[in-house]
Amino acid sequence: LIYYMIFNTLFATICATACSATFGGDTAFFIHEAASGVQQTAEGLARIIADLLWLVLFAPTFILTLRTFAAIRAELYATWIMSTLAFSGLGYLFTLIAPNNANVLTATVVVLVCCLTNGFFGIKASMAHAILQVSPGFNSYLLLAFGACQAEPFDTTRIILMRFLRDSGMIPQDVAGVLAYETGEDPWRSNALRNLYLFGIVIRAISLFLFYFRSHFSIEGAIKHFWSRVGDVCWCCRDN
Repeated sequence: LIYYMIFNTLFATICATACSATFGGDTAFFIHEAASGVQQTAEGLARIIADLLWLVLFAPTFILTLRTFAAIRAELYATWIMSTLAFSGLGYLFTLIAPNNANVLTATVVVLVCCLTNGFFGIKASMAHAILQVSPGFNSYLLLAFGACQAEPFDTTRIILMRFLRDSGMIPQDVAGVLAYETGEDPWRSNALRNLYLFGIVIRAISLFLFYFRSHFSIEGAIKHFWSRVGDVCWCCRDN
């Protein structure tokens, strides 16, 4: 199971940091475009859509490379295409929040999300299952780990992996619940893919709003103005 986490974390980090340059670069250029009448929502949306054309190539490339070194028989294409959509949005977000340290911040957050909120390592799914369903780290790890168990019904290590997943709360404790997962009566796979998709859409919407805000308003100037006002207030209080 730790190998699944490593594979998942490595792939997610590559996807997220690869998008750091989309909204990076010279901020003054975007401000000039906005002042010239260019719709920044259209500009940002066009950049996000254009990224999808090459982001979809990450999953098959990584999978083909991985399968030359490891025998993973889980269904990986849909899992990591949705993971690409979910994690790549974090590259946009942290570029807009902290442009000077975007790659470091993005990689750090992705590693923490994949390692600590996957439901098995870090925060157990039995402790906060409903909250973890929002995390792309949990959904992608569940698709990878339990998908591998499903794809190898006669493997000798399957029973051990299933026991670990059950004890952590990632899959149901009772036999009927596990059987529903196995046979597809419980739509756990479609729910996990949907959660990854929605996470990616929400992060992109937030990034688009921040991009619009940055292009029309000087964030650095607002911060300097704020701290100058705080300094003025402190000096007034000191004089009184």
